[in-house]
Amino acid sequence: MKKLKSIIAAAVCVSLTACAASTGFSGSEILSDDVKRSKDTAATFNYADGCREAPLAYNSFTNTVTGFSLKLFRNAYNGKAISLAPASSAVQLGLLANGAKGDSRTEILLALGVELDLDTYNTCCSYFKSRMENVGKIALSQESGKKDAEKTLSMDGALFINDKTDVRSAFLQTNADFYGDDIIRYDFSKGADKLKDRVGVKMTLSGEDSMASYSELSLSDTWLNQSLSCEEVSMQTKTARGIVKYTANNPLRALFIMPEGDFETYVKSFDSVEYSKLLESIDFTKRQAAVISSFRTEAQSANLSPVLQKIGLYTLFGENSDFGSLTHGGELTLNKFVCAAPSLSVGSSGIGSAATADSAEGEKPDGAWVFDKPFIFMLVDNETDIPVYISTVE
Repeated sequence: MKKLKSIIAAAVCVSLTACAASTGFSGSEILSDDVKRSKDTAATFNYADGCREAPLAYNSFTNTVTGFSLKLFRNAYNGKAISLAPASSAVQLGLLANGAKGDSRTEILLALGVELDLDTYNTCCSYFKSRMENVGKIALSQESGKKDAEKTLSMDGALFINDKTDVRSAFLQTNADFYGDDIIRYDFSKGADKLKDRVGVKMTLSGEDSMASYSELSLSDTWLNQSLSCEEVSMQTKTARGIVKYTANNPLRALFIMPEGDFETYVKSFDSVEYSKLLESIDFTKRQAAVISSFRTEAQSANLSPVLQKIGLYTLFGENSDFGSLTHGGELTLNKFVCAAPSLSVGSSGIGSAATADSAEGEKPDGAWVFDKPFIFMLVDNETDIPVYISTVE
């Protein structure tokens, strides 16, 4: 990591292009276009439709997704810089669970560490995803007086299914009510260019493949406190210390976590217990001087299939998979599970430009925590502390 040059007030810049448009696919190929979400918020818990109260089992959902997110992070890290959008993966697995049956569904729920049934998981996913996507948009609309304000955060998803597969209408309705993915059915052997245009990254499917899942996170924001002051809220355990900063528009806070010992050892053991200790140590009445250099995280569009297999998803990716609740035949295999995490620039230059260091080179206040070795950068939901984005900065 580059030598520290200054105390920064940081902003987050997203350089990954969102897959909002279904470029190249016809209306007949996008099966989800003809299915509308129910407006009954008592059933869907959709924040965009006016729901402001989480489902009763939301605490269990929080524990489930947080535990899964940290497990995914531990198992995906291989000693190199990594960026993940774990909450997006957890939501996408929820959609796939609705299409799976038997052992395949059970495996998904066990891998998630689910403490609740699938119907409840659906409503919790709906509330979580729609709230994350719409808090910033609604705030900007109220501020500007315009109803069509752009989202400041999105968790887009798509399910690609090979042609000649009869997708169940019940699955399409469940997706519309709770997940909002694009469900696209087309001939894999002829659609390589269309797929690349849709997802924006290289993702090859052959005519022999039957299904692929894709999800991505995109966001933009500034810090709530844009002062160059180094005084920040702190957290500390026996094995790590860190600081907390809040974003201005999204319901997110950033955690900068620097282990005291070996970085890889810490990452490989970073579980819900350590995470809870860090959060419980936060004292909002105190501030800690900190010095962090500007940095940029790595964009990553990873096929997480091998990682998911490591944490218990065995049948989904093989000939024993059962997606009988997705198609009438059920003879599908999940060939790829791709989750794209954005590159984020963190520095004092603001959104949409590269991070740059302040000119006050070398200033280190007495007692400051200097982030001059590898650390973990996280963006987590303010309400639940569910990890939305995790990256290593090395």
